[in-house]
Amino acid sequence: MDIVSWMEQKAVILFIVATVIFTSMLQIFFLWKIRATLPKLFIMIMSMICTIILIASIYAFIYILLFGYNS
Repeated sequence: MDIVSWMEQKAVILFIVATVIFTSMLQIFFLWKIRATLPKLFIMIMSMICTIILIASIYAFIYILLFGYNS
């Protein structure tokens, strides 16, 4: 299989997963940057949610790269 056709088949889903990863990283960064003005419980809950989403997205990204989402 040609690498170009392989990337064309998976480009959209990889872009979506990469966007979710980037967004979660930004949310965690900005949560910790402005943490003085937010309640600690909110920071803890949002950090846990973003971390779970980040880990799940990384696993999905690796799965798509190795096995494909439609195979």
